[in-house]
Amino acid sequence: MYKLPYGEGELSFTLPSSWEVELFETDFTAQEISARHDIRSKIKTALHNPLGTGLKSDFTSKDSVAVVISDLTRPVPNTALLSVLLPELEDRGVSRENIKILVAAGLHRKLKRRDLIRLAGKKLVERYNFDCHDARDSANLKKLGTTSRGTPLLINRDFLSADYRITTGLIDVHQFAGFAGGCKSITIGLGGSETICANHRLLEDDRARPGEYDNNPLRQDIEEVLEHLEVHFSLNVILDEKNRVSQILAGDITMTHAAGREIIMDRVKLKTNRKFEVAIISPGGYPKDIDLYQAQKALEPIRPLLKKGGTVILVAQCREGFGDRGFQKLISQADTPQCLINDFTASEFQVGPHKAYLYAKFLKDYKLLLVSPDLDPVLQQELPFKIYNSISGAVRAVKETGIDGAAQKPRVAVIPKASSIIAEVIKEKGQ
Repeated sequence: MYKLPYGEGELSFTLPSSWEVELFETDFTAQEISARHDIRSKIKTALHNPLGTGLKSDFTSKDSVAVVISDLTRPVPNTALLSVLLPELEDRGVSRENIKILVAAGLHRKLKRRDLIRLAGKKLVERYNFDCHDARDSANLKKLGTTSRGTPLLINRDFLSADYRITTGLIDVHQFAGFAGGCKSITIGLGGSETICANHRLLEDDRARPGEYDNNPLRQDIEEVLEHLEVHFSLNVILDEKNRVSQILAGDITMTHAAGREIIMDRVKLKTNRKFEVAIISPGGYPKDIDLYQAQKALEPIRPLLKKGGTVILVAQCREGFGDRGFQKLISQADTPQCLINDFTASEFQVGPHKAYLYAKFLKDYKLLLVSPDLDPVLQQELPFKIYNSISGAVRAVKETGIDGAAQKPRVAVIPKASSIIAEVIKEKGQ
């Protein structure tokens, strides 16, 4: 019996005994996982034991502070982080009315009050000033300059005007930025639409891939924001395979992200000596499967593991449907993956529709089946791949249609948190 994350629960399934199955899970030690039992104490410990620069201790009542948090598409324990950080700021002299919490939504949908309560808890939302960044609101953007790759740096004006700037977030694998977290919450999370689109054009570079940082042009473009502004403090988490807090890092934004990347590389790098004909995967449950837009992030990291023409069963709840109108429009109108690719590349690059383009690139090389029993049946008709109500139903379909290039015992990878892996195929001597 196998289990994959699905929404806030799991889906269980069995596989044919004739299939050669390998389960891939991220590697977290029992000692690290035990830290979740007292997360707030661990956060406080991290705040008082920073990497590099610590949290300022001598604020005045006139000092303004901006705190950046992730939106609903990231499994960050915002309530716990803020419940420790914000009182700490007040204890150090900051007036509550001078603290502003900015939700780094990028081009994702703007959050309503009920979303903010789900994100950070009713108590904090009622007590502090929250604002969701709008990348299309030109009145609240200020241009800092242009990166060496030509990206205009249009950043949230409230963040820039604050006397003291703090970022919080999740350090994780990212399909083309290499890693999530760090400066990405500013350049992309608090960036203008022009900034985000210009940066995301760089995803076509082969070096823009999971786990690549130093040589990744898209990631390095993001990092250049630090040449134009100062981030005074950063508070980050690393999560285990169940989205529980494994580690907390605080201090200098560059140092904490570097330390997080090193931990991530040790934990999520999956190595195998042969490729697979079938992969049964989950992005990692809610919120990584909140919609089809986010669920796509599970596909790119598994490419190195799959044989060309292989089959992927993607398990994702998609409670919010497509997640982006531009993405929905493009993917539902295209006749074939190649037609979609042609339409996208012939037009000006746009974030949103780019997700349809990434799906199409994947569909050119692999077969995709989506297991999403909660997805609106009306929306299912707009997708270029089949939808199933159960993993067993998708497995039966794979057996009935056959597996391209499979031997008598097809190799099958089961990956519970596919959006957070770095896959590598190691060739043995003689292969």
